[in-house]
This record gives sequence, C-alpha cells and structure tokens, in this order.
Amino acid sequence: MSCRLTRQAVIVCLLAAAAACKTRHGDDGADVKIFGGAPLVPDHPGLVSAVGIARKGQPACTGTLIAKNVVLTAAHCLIDADQHKRTRVADLGLYFGTQFSGEQLTAVNVVETGIHPKYDLGAFAKGKSPARASGISNDVGWIRFTGLAPAGKVPIPIIDADSLVHRQKADLVGYGFSQDDNEDKTIRIGRLLGAQTYYNATRVCASDRNLIGYGPEPDIGLAGGDSGGPGFVRVDGAWLLASVHKGKVACIDKDSGTLGDAPTQTKVSPFLDWLNTSLAGKAGPFNARVARGERDFVTVSQALLSNCKDKKAAAQTQRAFVALRLALNARDCDELAASAERVGTLEIEALDDLWVLSHFPNLSELTVTGTKADDFTPLARLFNLEKLTITDGKAFVMRDAPQLAKLSELSLANFESVDQESLIGLPSLVKLSLVNDRIEGAGQLGELKTVEELTLDGNRIEELGLIALLPRLRVLSIARNKVTDLQSLGASLTLALVVATDNPLRENVCPANEVANIRCIF
Repeated sequence: MSCRLTRQAVIVCLLAAAAACKTRHGDDGADVKIFGGAPLVPDHPGLVSAVGIARKGQPACTGTLIAKNVVLTAAHCLIDADQHKRTRVADLGLYFGTQFSGEQLTAVNVVETGIHPKYDLGAFAKGKSPARASGISNDVGWIRFTGLAPAGKVPIPIIDADSLVHRQKADLVGYGFSQDDNEDKTIRIGRLLGAQTYYNATRVCASDRNLIGYGPEPDIGLAGGDSGGPGFVRVDGAWLLASVHKGKVACIDKDSGTLGDAPTQTKVSPFLDWLNTSLAGKAGPFNARVARGERDFVTVSQALLSNCKDKKAAAQTQRAFVALRLALNARDCDELAASAERVGTLEIEALDDLWVLSHFPNLSELTVTGTKADDFTPLARLFNLEKLTITDGKAFVMRDAPQLAKLSELSLANFESVDQESLIGLPSLVKLSLVNDRIEGAGQLGELKTVEELTLDGNRIEELGLIALLPRLRVLSIARNKVTDLQSLGASLTLALVVATDNPLRENVCPANEVANIRCIF
C-alpha cells in the first residue's frame, strides 16, 4: 500500500491497483503512486486478521485469516508469474505484524495452497499479468499452514453476498508498498494500511457477477502488495469479510454507460461451497453471516487460547487464564475452552488481559473487579452483553462502544477517570451508575438519550449541565457531590425522583414544573 510521509505527518496513503502483482515482488514497477490511507486504528479488524504474504522472501500480497490455520487471498497471489505456474509452498511465507520485516515473519509452516479450479492458470502462458489474465474470474485461493498464529490474531467471519448494498461503506486493508519522502525515494517496505471507501454496485465488470467495484474516489485505490487483501464491512456493529482485492478490470457503469478499467473486489461468499469442499477435514466449515439484524461474534483464534498451555506466554496472559479457570472451576485449558461458549454470567477478579474474555461470546452479564486495564475496547466484542459491572479500575475508555447494542446496564465504580464520550454511543443503555469515579463535570452525559436511571454518587460534580434534558430520565442520584442548586432539574419532563443527600445545597427545595411530579430525598 502506497504511503507518503511528509515532515509534518503521514499525509497520504492508499490502497491502489491490485493488478499490481505482475513482478515477482508483487509490484507494478518503480512508479508507485501515492494516495490517501492510513495506519489502522486500534481494534480495527485488519490488525487482528490481515496477513502479509511473501514469495521467496519478498513482499508479494495480502491475505485474511478465516480459520485458525487458513489464510484467504487472491488466486493470482499464489502464481509465480515468471514461471507461469503455481508458487511452491516452500517459497511462501506469512507475516502477522504491521509491516514486512524479519522480526515480524512468523514461524509457521505453509503446507498447502488451494486455487479455485475455474481460475485460468494457462492465461500466464499468453504473456498476461496475473491480475489481467483471461482467467480473471474466480480469483480466490487459500494458504493452509501448521503452527500457531500470534496471540490475538482473529479469524474473521464472511458476510452473505446478498447483504452487500450499493454505497455500503467498506474498509480496504493491505500491505501495499510504502515510499518515504526521503531524498532518493528508495525506501520500499510493505506496511499494513487501510482506507475507507464504498462498494459500487452500478458497475458490471468483465461479465463476472462475483466482482464488485468500489469508489470512485480519486484518493482511494490499491497498490502493489495489496492484492488478495480484505474488504471489511460493518453490520450491526460486527466486522465481516466481504471481498478480496482483485485489481483493475474492464467495467461498464450501468448509469452512465461509461466503459473503462475500474478497481474491483471479488466477493467472498459465492465461494463458500468451494472453501468447504476443498478444505473439508482440514478447516471450517465456513458459513456466511447474514446481515439481517443478527449480531455475529468474531471468534477469537485458537492460537490465543493456546497461550493457556504455553508456559512461555507472557506472565500477564498466564495469570488471566489461571483466573478464568478458577472462576469457571475448569481443571485445565481444554476444559476451559469447552465451557467458554456455554458461559452466560461471569465474575472475575484481577483480570488485566481483557482480550481473553473474547472466548466467551455468549456472556450476558460480566463483573470485573480490581483490573489494571485502561482500555476496555476488547469488551466491545461481547455482542450479547446486557449487564456490565467494573469496580476498582484505572481509566475507563472503550472505543467501538456502539457494538454493545444489547447493553442495558453499566456500572463503573472507583475509577480514577471515566471517558464520558465512550458512554454516549451505547444505543440501549437504560441504567448507568458512575460511583466514586472523580467526575467533575456531567456535561457530556446530557447526550445519553436512552438512560432512565442515572447514579452519580460520590463524585465532584458542581453543575448538573444538561442532565435535565435527558428525554427518558426518571431517577437521578447525585449523593455526596458538590451540587448547590437543583432548580435546573425543573426543566425535566420525565424526572420522578432525585436523591441529593450530602450536597452543599443552598436550600432543600425540590425542583418543580407543571408536567413532572418530582420527589426529592435530602
């Protein structure tokens, strides 16, 4: 993926033409164009599922982890363009880091590759590049390996092709070549980058119904090394794999009638039957996840659970698994894995490595006490969570909170700080308790449109801000704060009870209006 760094910052990065795999390095040549993409943000699906593919030690393509030992990519990524035949497995290597470097080459053993039987390998004998060969259709393939992917790598589920809609947002990810803005412009390292665009269903490409275009946007495209990489979509908060980077092919725009080369993706779900057949007994089964309100859980790689047995795993991770085994009365790691999916309620103490909780996709109630974690984003993957209680923590921050669409009760107590913005995106939150969390202002809490019961006891709040305007608020508790006046609460049309004990109120007068009958406890 092309990237350009200026003296101020990364200005532009991009995903440009997947047709770029025509040299042995997966590169289109020296003229690498610069477009606008960026390094992936934390918790992006590309960080946990994208894989770099090397041929003969050189960066070549990108793939996606779809099973604990299978990487999905484009068929042309598995072809030796010089020899016009399939690349030997001994010449393939996999990178699971954020760039192609010796330190991030993971010691897994590639044992087998698969290319769709209707992909035309013979096209290379006609002198055409892999991406533009007449065998452009069915450009999908897989790499199977033994050994373990690094801890935290996650296989991604596949979306039902019928669920893709025109102009649906798509995140394209790949290890396209980077080019730093140095004097000789020779630094060329495959780096994991991504860019957001949208699928374009108005294009008919190469008479192949399994291809879908994206864009057009002048600043988004694919570069050498991005071929075979994932196109992700987000449906009801869940990340799903929708497509594989193909390249530029001849397309016609149904609306304008314009004919020309356009960047395209290969839809993945039409090839599920082939994946299940070709990998039978080795991986899978693979099933499409239909995006019709269903909340899909991205199953954490078994490689992560293998750390339960790995004596060399980080001490923190080991302690986390020990704590989980004790909480579940599991005798060993195998029993822990077998019972994880059946667990609906879990109480755990002193758990710092929150990623291990991803093994419990059906959790509806979770209580965590005494954690040193300061980023609770991993919990946003527990899509079935309805009640969450965390006590005695450091800083509470949770990106991707809207993924917790079922969460109706949240309690945070004894935190050093709470990022109020992380709470705003929770779409179904009814009860919120923030007790002894050193909160000084409640301004952003005025955006919690679904909250009916709000507890803010033991904080440092002086002004109640826009809390009175919460459209569903019925019960408010602000005991042990620094509030001096309750009259702003008179603007509420729904408030029924206010608990205001141990506040320096100028007078114990309950707010009133003509609509709400508010009762106060002083």
